Amino acid sequence: MLRLNLCFKECRVTQMQLVRATGYSKALISRALSKGELPVDSPRFIGAVVLFVEANEKMSQWLQERDLEPLALFDLVDAQGNTIRGQGVLKDPPVELDAAILAMVGRTVTLGPNRKDTMNLGRITLYLLEQLRQLPIGMDALGEIEVGAGRLLLQEMTS
Repeated sequence: MLRLNLCFKECRVTQMQLVRATGYSKALISRALSKGELPVDSPRFIGAVVLFVEANEKMSQWLQERDLEPLALFDLVDAQGNTIRGQGVLKDPPVELDAAILAMVGRTVTLGPNRKDTMNLGRITLYLLEQLRQLPIGMDALGEIEVGAGRLLLQEMTS
């Protein structure tokens, strides 16, 4: 679990408070707190949680009492708060989008669509859109990318 989970318990902060403050779903927040599984847009999620913690007096004090920085809340810890892996969440390997998409398509073709694959596809799509938005190009250029990709696909299909 994340150290953040211990902080929530000891400061009597509810998951719903974080849900309301960040806009993330309760299921996502619960999975992050209990299992350390962060969403695809983990830098944004971490930033939103840090802002929430800094705005909460009890949680900020909890960190100060333990001489911890806000990012230490993302350390993986045991039930007693002993660090298992420091900021392990941030050191996870990057998402292998090619493998994720191919695996999802393969399962869908062989087994038919299911809820988990649909949710994963949604997460991957949001991640890719966020990556596109961070490129130093304007919205018109995004349209050009789509047109260019369509042309490439047509060329592949005709050859």
